[in-house]
Amino acid sequence: MTKAFYCNIIFLILFVVCSASLIAQTPHDYEKWPVQDYRFHDLALHLNLDVDDVNLSGSAVYQVSAFSSLSDSLRLNAIGLSVESVELNGVSADFIYENDLLSIHVPENLRNVNRTFEVEIVYETRNPFGLLQSHNGTVFSSNIPFARASWFPVFESPYVELSFALHIRVPAGNKVVSNGLLNESVTSDDGSVTFRWFTEGTIPVTGIAFAAGRLDYEESVLGFKPVRIYSETETSLNTDKSGILRNTLNNLSAMQRKIRKEYPFEAFNVIMMDDHIWEPAAYGAGMAFIFENSGDKLSQIQWAADAQWFGVYQRSPGWQYASAQLAVLNALADERGSGWNLNRIHFPDVNITEWTNILRANELNHQTEDSDLSEFKHSIILGSLQNLMALGSGVFSWQDYSRKWFLSSGRPFEEPQLLRVVSEEHKDKVLVLADFSFRDEGRNLVIDIETGDNLPSGSYELEIRLDFRSGSETKTIDFNQSGGEVVLELQERPANVSIIGGSDSILEFIERKEFGFWLHQLREGQTIEDRIQAAREMPRFRDDPDIQLALGDLMQTVTEPQVKAALIRSLADIVAGASGTHQQFIALARDAGGDVLTAVMEALWYYEGNQASISAAARTAMTVSETGPALAAIATFRNIAPEEQFMELAASVLLGDRPYAIKAGLLDELFRTNDRETAILTAVDILNGAFPYSMRIRAFELLVRNRAIDELRPLFTRLAEDNDPRVRLAVIQNIDFLAARQMNDLLEQRYSEERDPRVRQAFNDL
Repeated sequence: MTKAFYCNIIFLILFVVCSASLIAQTPHDYEKWPVQDYRFHDLALHLNLDVDDVNLSGSAVYQVSAFSSLSDSLRLNAIGLSVESVELNGVSADFIYENDLLSIHVPENLRNVNRTFEVEIVYETRNPFGLLQSHNGTVFSSNIPFARASWFPVFESPYVELSFALHIRVPAGNKVVSNGLLNESVTSDDGSVTFRWFTEGTIPVTGIAFAAGRLDYEESVLGFKPVRIYSETETSLNTDKSGILRNTLNNLSAMQRKIRKEYPFEAFNVIMMDDHIWEPAAYGAGMAFIFENSGDKLSQIQWAADAQWFGVYQRSPGWQYASAQLAVLNALADERGSGWNLNRIHFPDVNITEWTNILRANELNHQTEDSDLSEFKHSIILGSLQNLMALGSGVFSWQDYSRKWFLSSGRPFEEPQLLRVVSEEHKDKVLVLADFSFRDEGRNLVIDIETGDNLPSGSYELEIRLDFRSGSETKTIDFNQSGGEVVLELQERPANVSIIGGSDSILEFIERKEFGFWLHQLREGQTIEDRIQAAREMPRFRDDPDIQLALGDLMQTVTEPQVKAALIRSLADIVAGASGTHQQFIALARDAGGDVLTAVMEALWYYEGNQASISAAARTAMTVSETGPALAAIATFRNIAPEEQFMELAASVLLGDRPYAIKAGLLDELFRTNDRETAILTAVDILNGAFPYSMRIRAFELLVRNRAIDELRPLFTRLAEDNDPRVRLAVIQNIDFLAARQMNDLLEQRYSEERDPRVRQAFNDL
């Protein structure tokens, strides 16, 4: 890095030291034992939401009572709120708001421990970090610690339970979903609609959540409790609601039977959206958020449904203490064989323990067989879930859970580490070449073994399989560090010989054998992997006059898509764009999909200027929704069509209704053309526009990679305040693009204003 950059880092360190008090104001997790001077019985939020700008205004009305008559101050977390007034039982009250803490003076006459009084706080907030917005405009609440305190004043702790009501007015055309039951929706003269949700029982304040946007839903019941599946009207998820609704009901019913505990909330509301926007906690009290880019939807539902019992009804005092609930959820998922591998592509790898506990929770399922977790899953969990539920609703630490395990099973269990266990030290592979040939009319098999210089001294074994017309047999061959030649006497010539194993895991064998053996393996291989390997070897025999005919015949009989795709790639490599050969690939494209269609599009790469190939690639790029084939078609089109035609195709894709992953991939090809100016301007437009994260971050990455400094510098200040924290993180990680003075100004501004702990961590990583 430049000297100026290091000077700025020194400035940042000084600034961090001077801002130590600010760090304490925005903790990354809940306090384990917070001082709570007042009980909270009921909360009603009366809010107006500007869905487009994500601004809130209104009031929070609490019913509270004092723990002690000495408690003269009611303290609430209020991060970034603008508090207009506070009233106690309708009388104006004195308050102090500083350091994201609202302190309300409570007069002596209201501090009677047997008296409940009302607290009304009128406030507003603009773009709170605890409210996220999907690309389709849906506003939804984050569940990370202290996210709620950014959109309403609250004593935010898992220990606080209360009854809850949300009365929220939104513009016409929007729906709102929240905890509990929908009481009514009232339309005003201006077209705006007020939705009124409420809970009959208590819920933890850390489980309060809502979503607002253009949503559709389907509904059923679990006993007498409504279950609703909401989805954004403009996404493919909108067509999956019926199946997901059935799965949700089945899962909730199965869980009730298993633990003999009724579903603990009045309703279960699921909201499906396209992008998680970095939200790792996907459930609240009676609510679940499901995301298109977070993996299998049914597994997400299952996880969120199970978490209603272990995670909301029973919950931890803080995320860093949540191992018990996560272990239970993972064991349940593993027991059903539906472990959910959370898609973490959009989650940065930062060293914040509380995020790690959530994001790596699924990796509990990857512990070694002799670990405590194996005992946990197989010897404890299956018989102890009912005993756990006997603990009832509330906050439980790992010690509470482990004590219950021991009392019910007689077996101690220590807290597992929520990280992948590596069973053996990683070792580099050593390549060994085995060359098979024949002597004496095929009755003597000669195996010439060549080893590399990095093979340790010692003796090794090679296991091979010989395939005859009458059956198969295996043989083991010994060799040492220097390799050598081994001769096997055979009664008849085999149809194929192949390596099936070796004595040391560091060895990786490469087979060299004649065309007939590979052809037999391609036709008769015992596994798909064997057949794919044989297909990939075919280009080595491109000079064989029968190879094209043999592969053409096989192409008509192969049924496995993986093998067929490997055959297509090998055939394309063999014919290498020879005149007239494009037709066989175009014919394969008509009924193909997935990797087969991707391989076909890759094969057309060789036919530059061929109009039929250009048309086939364009048709696939514009009509196929699968990302792999579409991007392969776009890349091929750029290579074989005139550049002006590619620019026309690029415009059609970017302006059309193609999936966003395809549009994001097209940007890469745009930067491979000779028109750098158009590529940069397009990336800047996307970065500035209302596009999903996948497109915007790809545009940003390409601008950085191509050193578009003049275009990036004017954008940095605005992007550093972007609503999407992932975009803000990218700015901080690439801040050395700026001049020294600009860096100083931006760092000072953003560090004082940044609320997201992952982005704040990036400052420390500098």
